[in-house]
Parts: sequence; structure tokens; C-alpha cells
Amino acid sequence: VVGIMGAAMTNTIFCATGSSVIYLTPVDWMEPFYWDLGNVLGHKYFQILGQRSHATEHPFFDDFTIDIELLEASVSEAISIKEYCINNE
Repeated sequence: VVGIMGAAMTNTIFCATGSSVIYLTPVDWMEPFYWDLGNVLGHKYFQILGQRSHATEHPFFDDFTIDIELLEASVSEAISIKEYCINNE
């Protein structure tokens, strides 16, 4: 699962144990809730920080961009972890 960190990503509670979840967030927004959620559910947690487009007081309201190469690397790693788990159960 890949998505922007926020309320909609709480739906990852319905993902199976061992699922990989990649959260996209603007820099300066550190929210431990989603890490805690993933940890309790046994998910493989990834977070990619993106450069903010503005400098508002609240980073979670800002537009942001994600480095596509970093996203590709994270998705590749998440897929590799899943394949490793499936092949070694």
C-alpha cells in the first residue's frame, strides 16, 4: 500500500500481517501514530519525506513532492521483502 499519510491510511488496519505500507509525507511532519499502528499490526513500515512547496506553519497542509527514484527504491524493497517472506514461510 502506498499513500499520503493521513486519516485515510488508517484503513491499513485491514491489511494482512506482513503487508508493506509506504507513507508519503512532507518533511517536518513526524507523526508516530502510523508507525505505532504498523508495528502493532506487523506491517513493514516505510516513510518517504517529500520537499514542501510552501512554508506554512503546519506541514501537513502543504503540497509536497516525492523523489521518484526514492519511491521506486522503496517499492522495490517492499516487494522484495514480501517475496522473501512468501518464499521462506
